[in-house]
Amino acid sequence: MSREKIYVFGHRQPDTDSIASVIGYSYMKNQTDVTNKYIPCRCGPLNNESKFLLSYFDIEPPILMETVDPIVGDLVLRNPIVASEDTSIYEIARIMEESNVKVVPIVDSDFKPIGIVSERQLARTYVKRLSVDSLELHPINVNTIAQLLKGKVHVAPPANILKGKVHIAIDSIDNFIKRVREADLVIVGNNLQMQRELVKKNVALMILTNSLTPSGEIIELARKKGVGILSTQHGPFGVGKLINLSIPAKKVMGTNFITATLDEKLEDIKAKIYESKERFALALDDEKKLVGVITRTNLLYDTRKKVILLDHNERPQAVDGLEQAELLEVIDHHRLGGLTTLKPVRFHNEPVGSTSTIVGEWFLKYCTKKNPQIAGVLTGGIISDTLAFRLSTTTEKDIKVAQDLAKIANIDLEEFARDLLHKGLDLTGKAPYEVVVRDVKEYVIGGYNIVIAQVMVMDMNQVKNRRQEFREALKRLYRDYRADIVFLLFTNVPENQSEVWVEGQKEIIEEAFNVKLDDDNSVVLKGVMSRKKDFLPPIGEVLRKKR
Repeated sequence: MSREKIYVFGHRQPDTDSIASVIGYSYMKNQTDVTNKYIPCRCGPLNNESKFLLSYFDIEPPILMETVDPIVGDLVLRNPIVASEDTSIYEIARIMEESNVKVVPIVDSDFKPIGIVSERQLARTYVKRLSVDSLELHPINVNTIAQLLKGKVHVAPPANILKGKVHIAIDSIDNFIKRVREADLVIVGNNLQMQRELVKKNVALMILTNSLTPSGEIIELARKKGVGILSTQHGPFGVGKLINLSIPAKKVMGTNFITATLDEKLEDIKAKIYESKERFALALDDEKKLVGVITRTNLLYDTRKKVILLDHNERPQAVDGLEQAELLEVIDHHRLGGLTTLKPVRFHNEPVGSTSTIVGEWFLKYCTKKNPQIAGVLTGGIISDTLAFRLSTTTEKDIKVAQDLAKIANIDLEEFARDLLHKGLDLTGKAPYEVVVRDVKEYVIGGYNIVIAQVMVMDMNQVKNRRQEFREALKRLYRDYRADIVFLLFTNVPENQSEVWVEGQKEIIEEAFNVKLDDDNSVVLKGVMSRKKDFLPPIGEVLRKKR
């Protein structure tokens, strides 16, 4: 039995703690829960620090999934029942009956759909063919006719492929023989004289009905003249009816059908299916090969993804499509946000320096197999989010868990922290907007839409030398997020302070910290290092008062 997938997400702008914690938590849950499969995910690109961390421990990054909206790939589709373009419509009708399907895709040699045959098309084709006086074969192999009629070939015709008209010998011999041509097929009963005349006429195939066996005379004469003989248990009109269904799929198949890629939203494909006459769509993989047939029945089942959120608990920071998913757990170390659910979920929020600390403690306690690489990644998450234990949010637990994990990972904690932060804080060669947008948090407080971006730096000269470029990046951030206020924090690690730039209502920060902004709407706040502990609370208090 396959395990159900549960997707573990960090926040929308993944930092190293977010990446590390989803990897660690998925690893731990896959060890302790054998009924489900936990998949580490991310909503956006990795920053350089995270890339360095994962490369250092040779760990694959979480899969990129920008939305958890139900998609075609979430559907449980049966293996498609298909046919080739040369398959007779009789065989397709039989497939439909035996497999209880209403449509059969027609595929090429690469399993790519080139058409469809549905019950509706079969009915229309059959009625149309019954309305004509004579029946003319499309090119068909004699063995296909034998299979269709469940007949026995007594004399094989010289040409395996037949394509003449089909006649039933019910008229007088003289009148009937005049209408027959050499390429034709004739359905005949127990009339020896008619059989002789048909052989003399060199018809392509003579079909004997009602389980008749040709006489030795007729067989010998047919071999000399090159006339095929086939016998079947069916009566003359049954044979005509079956041959009427011998036309290949390519002659009746529809080529105007709906397709859907595996990553297409179900909401979109539902509308297309319900508006179509056929009421189905063909699901295709990246190579345009057929994966399955989507019917209205498939769309009735619950396809919501099961999701766990780490390192955030506010809707603006969460993956797109969360409303269409089933939220199972939230694990965080930030303030409580405005995330709401329809039913109870497991919620763990702890005032420590990083989510990796929480996951790391569980990793140490519950994992029987303590993978050194996972331990190393979790250590990196703690180091990153506490700035190597410099931030005011750092607790004794952060330090203790990081030390225990470092032992399992077999790394020197101090040396590794120095290397990791150097990778994360170096701004050389990076586009200002890329730097500014990589660690952004959105909040809604007192009816205000607030954006706080934070950039950790070792040397503020890297910012000052490109001040105008970073100013433009801040203005773009303000436009892109359509916020009431945007704060950009350049947190100077060696100086234990943050230089804050503001776009929007600057009086908010002046009131919150009792400061006066410079002419360029910036101010240095000494001792402010942590966004969630040092900066956000005073801002939040001011905004709540303004409601």
